[in-house]
Amino acid sequence: MFDLTICVVNYNTRELLSNCLTSIFQKVKGVDFQVVVVDNASSDGSREMLQSKFPQVKVIANTENAGFTRANNQAIAASQSRYVLLLNSDTIVVSDVLSEMKSFLDAHPEAAAVSCRLLRADGSIQPYSYRRPTLSLLLFQILGLKRLLPSSEAGRKRLARLSGGNVRSYLGDAGITVPIEAEVVSGACLFFRREVLERVGPFDENIFFGPDDQDFCLRLRKAGWKIFVLPTAGGMHLVGQSAQKQWGPVSPAYYRGVFYFYIKRYGWRAKIFLRTVVPTVFWAKSLPPVFTLPFSKDRASRRQLIAAYLKIAGLALKA
Repeated sequence: MFDLTICVVNYNTRELLSNCLTSIFQKVKGVDFQVVVVDNASSDGSREMLQSKFPQVKVIANTENAGFTRANNQAIAASQSRYVLLLNSDTIVVSDVLSEMKSFLDAHPEAAAVSCRLLRADGSIQPYSYRRPTLSLLLFQILGLKRLLPSSEAGRKRLARLSGGNVRSYLGDAGITVPIEAEVVSGACLFFRREVLERVGPFDENIFFGPDDQDFCLRLRKAGWKIFVLPTAGGMHLVGQSAQKQWGPVSPAYYRGVFYFYIKRYGWRAKIFLRTVVPTVFWAKSLPPVFTLPFSKDRASRRQLIAAYLKIAGLALKA
């Protein structure tokens, strides 16, 4: 039996997937592991690439795009290892942190899951651990205020000291030198005990893709488990690369999962927020591309963006 199963979901991300798997087999040492890739009916030659370059990888070939969450559950169900790692296909393993994460869980029976520091492609630190999401954080997200955050690590640290906990969720914990407890960690690199699934169940497949990691982490904590982040930089996450290849820069499918998650967590309060504030925001966001459409060189993309904003507004109204 393997100690660890590394689960990777793929949908038309052949080159990203190839780089991810190459980094796994180059960097992971000291752990007896297998890799399971669930391919969601890719049409870009991903399966042929897997057969030719990575014959040691177990491949589950879906006949349709089953979604990120269901595909992860498929990979988990196909394994029998003590530990499971969810790894995005747009992630490159840059160190032997997996053996460190395994050792940490071995030594801390109270810990259900652990993650590590994630880096952006430019080497800066990506926010990888979060406080529990609130409606104010959702507002911060849909307003696009993340783009106004300081780009330098020093500036982000200063803002973290001044801001509330929810805004701090976007800032990360750049200066940690010891393992810290977290409420939610990124599913881009989520290492957990298989046994916790008996307590909290699998990932919620009502979320096609999106905050399934947040939902899972909050259920772990509700069941009495702890979640930690290690200070070691373990992965370079090309943030959103896999999602954009599948759904584009603005995805109604993503927001459908977000709205479901917030209603599941906050009930009627979330419904009021979603049916009033969220549509107003997305209607307003659709106005600039509407007004600039006649002057745009790429009218097809503008129309696609407008349609996405209006569809998201409609989803919020029906939530």
